[in-house]
Amino acid sequence: MYNEYDKLFTDLYSLYMAEKNNLNQLERYTGKERYFHASGAGLCMRKKYFESTNVPVTNHPDNEGLKRMRLGTVVHSEFEQAIEDYFLGKKESEIKKEIKSIEPSKSYYKALYSTIKELYPTLKEIRSEKEIVLEDLNVRGFYDFLVIGESGDGSRFGEQIHLYDLKTIGTYPYKLKFGRRPERNPGIHHEMQLGTYGLAVEREFGRIDSMRLFYYRKDDSFHKFKEVPYSYIRMAETYWLEVNDKISRGVPPLEEGVSPVNLKWECNYCNYRNHCNQLKDKGI
Repeated sequence: MYNEYDKLFTDLYSLYMAEKNNLNQLERYTGKERYFHASGAGLCMRKKYFESTNVPVTNHPDNEGLKRMRLGTVVHSEFEQAIEDYFLGKKESEIKKEIKSIEPSKSYYKALYSTIKELYPTLKEIRSEKEIVLEDLNVRGFYDFLVIGESGDGSRFGEQIHLYDLKTIGTYPYKLKFGRRPERNPGIHHEMQLGTYGLAVEREFGRIDSMRLFYYRKDDSFHKFKEVPYSYIRMAETYWLEVNDKISRGVPPLEEGVSPVNLKWECNYCNYRNHCNQLKDKGI
């Protein structure tokens, strides 16, 4: 039997997702459009040209795309909140300020901190959603998690620096990465993105001890880590130097490995697809 409100929840959530996406764009990128996005490392250079020249978006993500992005945002937020709770347990004054006399909550923060401290006695700091800016490469972004541990006397040289990037992933792409029949020619976009963050971390601390991709399977919350070689830091740096060089000359050419890098899927998800097609029609 038809109910006039059956579509209510879909419409509500669609409008909610669109507004959250708009707010995220305003908070993160408004006034900083000249920077390339670190999250686009290893991808199409023509898209970066459109982004950096402030060309209007012609192909907005549909509801299904927004749902996938929103789910990833929710998972990120949960881990970030857990980290915040850990540090609330570390700072007695903040506990009193935040939760005052709510004893059950207060005991939770203390227990969380004491448990983690007991399990990881060398843990010094966890940073999350930290902005990085590589001015010489005109690149800006936000890494997910940086774990800093003490390995000895507590000096800068005694620190261990571990960088993590969280990726939510579906069952099929998870099988392509970790199953019995992995993808023959896997893309390296995630590794290049992490290498970009790694370059910024390396510059800040003078070292980096590991870079790891944290794959979180959306279907059942199973997760797996993949270590990324340090060579991707240099590869990412070289890539951004090439991006700057090509864009300084105008619209990057349609070349394999440049625009687009991954022909199979990049064009289908590009927000500037119509602009690019117009240039193609003109032979550009």
